[in-house]
Amino acid sequence: SNYVEPARIMAASGATALFVPTNNGLPHDREWADLPLLVRNTDIARAIDNSMFVIRADVAGRNEGLISYGSSGIVDPDGMVLASAKTLREALIVADIGTSPRRRWNAATNPAVMDAYARLVALS
Repeated sequence: SNYVEPARIMAASGATALFVPTNNGLPHDREWADLPLLVRNTDIARAIDNSMFVIRADVAGRNEGLISYGSSGIVDPDGMVLASAKTLREALIVADIGTSPRRRWNAATNPAVMDAYARLVALS
C-alpha cells in the first residue's frame, strides 16, 4: 500500500485516525471481485500497525464502462471492522470513534485477526 509511511508519520505525531479517499473504478475487462477483501485487509493492517482508526470512503456501482466494488469501511485500532459498505452498493456508513491517544495493539485482544495480520506484516 502507498500509505504505509505517511500513516506511521501521522501516528507518531499523535493522529488517531487515517482518512483514505478512494476511487477503485476498474474497466469491466479488469474486474476483480477480491479487491474489497484486499483493501479491507490492508486497512486492518494499517490500523493495527499504527494504533489508529482507518476510515476509507470509496465509490461503488457500475457506470460508463467502469465497475467500482466499493470498499468503504471503518476499522478500529484493534483491527475490528466497525462498519462496512456492501459490495457494489452506495451506502452511508457511520461509527463512533475515539479521538484520545491509543495504546499499542495487543494481539491477545483480537485473536480473530492475528493470523491475517501476521501474513500482511510479512508482505509489507
